[in-house]
Amino acid sequence: MHSMALLLWILMAVIAVIVIAFIVYYNRFTILENRIDNSLSQIDVQLKKRADLVPNLMNSVKGYMKYEAQVLTQITAQRAQIMGAGMNMKAEANNQITNAIKSAVLHNYLSSFLISYNL
Repeated sequence: MHSMALLLWILMAVIAVIVIAFIVYYNRFTILENRIDNSLSQIDVQLKKRADLVPNLMNSVKGYMKYEAQVLTQITAQRAQIMGAGMNMKAEANNQITNAIKSAVLHNYLSSFLISYNL
């Protein structure tokens, strides 16, 4: 009878350990599942923010394309003047080309600077 009671206590202890282990691991898995859901939500938010910025980027690029087209048109017109003009006109056209190129380089530098510092 004494050994039967001891065996019953050991069996109840083993069952209690198994139940406690199940509860602990269930809680750990629940915590990990919540962390995964939270991380996926944060990724989703960042992707939505990024997608919302695409139209702004496209507008910036369109504006820059207009500026570039204007500069290229200017340079092409000045080059045509250089090719078909006298010496005085060539010097003036050359100065205008130089100014247009300086403007384009400065604009490109400032744009790169602002983009690199997220301004």
